[in-house]
Amino acid sequence: MPRNSKTAADLPLAVVRSVMLTHEWFRSISEPFQEALLARGKSRLLNQSEHLFEAASRGDGLYCVLAGSVSVQSRDRDGNAPVLIVVGPGHWFGELSMLDQHERTHDAVALEATNVWHVQQAAIEAWLDAHPKHWRDVARLLAGKLRVAFTVIDKELRGEMTGRVAKRLLLLSLGWGWQDASPAQRLTLSQDVLASMLGGSRSSINKALQELKNLGAVRLSYGAIEIADLKRLMAASGYAAAID
Repeated sequence: MPRNSKTAADLPLAVVRSVMLTHEWFRSISEPFQEALLARGKSRLLNQSEHLFEAASRGDGLYCVLAGSVSVQSRDRDGNAPVLIVVGPGHWFGELSMLDQHERTHDAVALEATNVWHVQQAAIEAWLDAHPKHWRDVARLLAGKLRVAFTVIDKELRGEMTGRVAKRLLLLSLGWGWQDASPAQRLTLSQDVLASMLGGSRSSINKALQELKNLGAVRLSYGAIEIADLKRLMAASGYAAAID
């Protein structure tokens, strides 16, 4: 379920801003840049399984999830679409194509009824060109994701499945490292999607989740995973040193 049951079209800017402020990156940028992103954006409503954009399409700006969730995935020659990441409310994405001026690398697909804020590329680029120091903020958004990607690759190359699942749930709860002040307690995420993200079988994912459930770290429900104890999840992920 989206965090807010109202459609994005009904949300006043103050509420849109409050969702954005759950993301550390948005909180870290200057107020003029925040205002520019709000003033130059508009909401877009997506149905479940609807594409926001497709791989190889032209970059068209920045997006922020207001409610719901978006999977970033790619389709192989056999028609399979393994999921790279899932992003939820407050998460910004789309900056890669804006920075390098190349096509989108992956599909972005709504996993459920989803509201996103779209900041048109031409409009925000014009503002950034007039305020060039803020291009560094856009680069920081990408650099933060690259830092997480390196950590995930390192851990998952050597980790066993329960630890890998715990780490991925932890990252999802913390907004991929940007929302540690307000971690999500409920992740709208099926075991099939989680298996796709981690390259594992559904049975191996289910076994790992049951182990995490027995540890008191998570609760399981249809189509969703609830974080029962963030500290226990952190410990299971191999980040016990970060608990305190």
